Amino acid sequence: MPIISATSLFKIVGLNITTTTGNSYETSPHSNDILHDDDGKGITKQRMFTSYIVYIERENEYHAIHLSVCHCASSRGKLCALADMSVDPSNYEEVMINITHVPSAPLYIELQIKEYYYEDEIVRLYNNQDTCVLQFSKDGNDERTPYGFVYVNMDLFTSKITYG
Repeated sequence: MPIISATSLFKIVGLNITTTTGNSYETSPHSNDILHDDDGKGITKQRMFTSYIVYIERENEYHAIHLSVCHCASSRGKLCALADMSVDPSNYEEVMINITHVPSAPLYIELQIKEYYYEDEIVRLYNNQDTCVLQFSKDGNDERTPYGFVYVNMDLFTSKITYG
């Protein structure tokens, strides 16, 4: 049985944004159907994917919320997306080295650290429940033709200033 911790109040310390090249598929201009070559194989292409790590802290206990998306094909030949969210322990040094963005103002969220895979999650500001900080869906609630996503509210962050 998975162990679930109680919901806790965390301060957002920073954010890391990276862009990596990954595989996707060519699709029809008018649908999400994957195009195929003369041998019947899906035509692949390179695409840029953005990944996020939101660093949070509570009483000198640090965690990293990892958010990413990748493309895949459904059994019916449609382009699909699967998203991933995990929360891992971190430490002060890792946070300070890796953050690329800092909060524009102090940000506090409530989060329940889980030891199993997240399916869907909406994290809002603790003191303003109308403001979404991040949102995640593994498959967009469609297992047959998944379209998962991640969202980070970039209006809440500014680029970290570094001095050479």
